[in-house]
Amino acid sequence: MGFGYVLSRCALLFFFLLSAVDAGSFASLQRYQDTDSYLRKPFLDQVTSDCTMEPNGTAFRPHFFSCNTIGKRRPFLVLNDAAVTNSTGDETFPVDFGQTVRFFFDVTSLSRKRRFDNMRVEIELYKRYSGWLGCGWIYIPTFRLLNRENLCEDNSSCPIRPGRQVVELAIEPSHMLSQALRMMIHDEAVPYQLAIRIKNRQRPAADLLCVNYLMRIRI
Repeated sequence: MGFGYVLSRCALLFFFLLSAVDAGSFASLQRYQDTDSYLRKPFLDQVTSDCTMEPNGTAFRPHFFSCNTIGKRRPFLVLNDAAVTNSTGDETFPVDFGQTVRFFFDVTSLSRKRRFDNMRVEIELYKRYSGWLGCGWIYIPTFRLLNRENLCEDNSSCPIRPGRQVVELAIEPSHMLSQALRMMIHDEAVPYQLAIRIKNRQRPAADLLCVNYLMRIRI
């Protein structure tokens, strides 16, 4: 057992404990219930009893689902379809986090007149766990390095207007974040989950769109 392996296990334990302290960001390890979702949300358009290490076919392709909260106000943007590509628009898998990652969201804006041109993006990262504790997703701190403070900056898909359209989100994982993930907790064979929330900067408490993306990552 090499030093690198021991270091990676210690780092994973550190992130687990850090997540447990930060209850607001913790996706607990739990056995799935029919009414549960991966991130404790009441809506999940997939089979929640799948406790395998690679749920929803993530061994071969990305998987996404809407995480807009049911029971509160209806979402401004309804998700119809989505895709993730590299910087040149090619759909490679595992997704390469060593370069720009581009997400394309086919959405319908339910706002009849209002357009959105002042938006920010918050992204949280989780790593798949399946073992003797059950299964779930462990929160991985990224220190906001995946966030976009201005979605519309240099973005031809902005503003978002009423009706159906495609919205692009490009993220550039920083060199510092990529190095930290590679050294401590990265495993290309294990799926990760990105919780992507697009928010109106004038009313950040409500999500305009929430999408969870499951994928394997190459760094």
